[in-house]
Amino acid sequence: MSAPTYPSIAIVDIPGKGKGVVAREPIRRGTRIIAEEPRIRVPHYQDRRQALDLKSLSDADLKFFLTFPCEDGMDPVRGRLRHLIPCVGAPDEASALFETVCRMNHTCYSPLGRPNALYTWVEERKEENIAENEEITVGYIQAKTHVMDPFTLLRQQWGFDCRCAGCQRPLAERLESVERVQAFNVHTREVPDRMERNSGYWPLDILDDIERNLLAICAEGYVWEISGCAHDAFQLCAFYGDGASAARWEVLAREVHRVIHGVDHEFEKSAKLVARPTGFRQWKALVLGKAQKLRGPSQKVLSCFKQAVMTSNPIKCSNHECSKTEEGSVKFRRCKSCLDTLGLDVYYCSGECQIADWKSGHKSICGKAVKV
Repeated sequence: MSAPTYPSIAIVDIPGKGKGVVAREPIRRGTRIIAEEPRIRVPHYQDRRQALDLKSLSDADLKFFLTFPCEDGMDPVRGRLRHLIPCVGAPDEASALFETVCRMNHTCYSPLGRPNALYTWVEERKEENIAENEEITVGYIQAKTHVMDPFTLLRQQWGFDCRCAGCQRPLAERLESVERVQAFNVHTREVPDRMERNSGYWPLDILDDIERNLLAICAEGYVWEISGCAHDAFQLCAFYGDGASAARWEVLAREVHRVIHGVDHEFEKSAKLVARPTGFRQWKALVLGKAQKLRGPSQKVLSCFKQAVMTSNPIKCSNHECSKTEEGSVKFRRCKSCLDTLGLDVYYCSGECQIADWKSGHKSICGKAVKV
């Protein structure tokens, strides 16, 4: 198997930010930007200062460690350890300083914008199309940790004043966003209980509530929460035996996994649920006998999903070996089975590309493969 290739990026000086990372070539949405080994690995301890012995570092690693900023008056070790990134999946819950990934600067998720990349395990994956020489940014704050004013949290925890558009809003607006994000977090904790038998909630009311919260969190910039919301809706439809609606919900989660993780384990699990909802372990758990018809995602949710996850401008051919885009009056064809069965737009520039993509993997995830 050939070694993976990554797009060209570079660590450069960013005015007002110190170091940062920029693209040296255009990078397409969903591309894995980098995967790297830790430069300085720190075991998990309550007091991380005790976990790092500077004397154990080589001269080169010590020099690298000291390149990270530390505010005046702070402990010179603890201040720099604020730049650690968790090694997700590490059995000892270690964190680390990475040569490149730790140089990526922050942009807040907000109604006015979001980062163009995100962390996936210890690699970086792009969530937006990135132009040549554009800075690559990530979000240090996620929906679950958005518990206070981001500007204040970033100053306290990372020691810098964020200048993104979201943080430049008046404090009152930022606090209203905190309230909306926290309301979403409460919803995600409570929705499993609402789907229990004898909970007193009607399934269509639960779907309406899932949609309201999905749209609300996307309006705050956290569009990747679509995945969890869509899977919740899938489970509800599966509990009541509505396979057609379940597949239309889960395909949203599948495509989010494709962008965030690539075609890996999470994508494969989701793809199996789309193709065969009846294989869900709790299929028809809440009905006896005849299934109950619920519904798939509304047009508002589909529009939000397409804009956040599927849209490229101009439209690109879905055959990954093809770089053609839709131009002028020439319109690409769409996969009819994906559109009719899943409500999903899959574009091809030609029949040849559609056949090539079918052979390279689309066959297993096409709407034709769905068994409800």
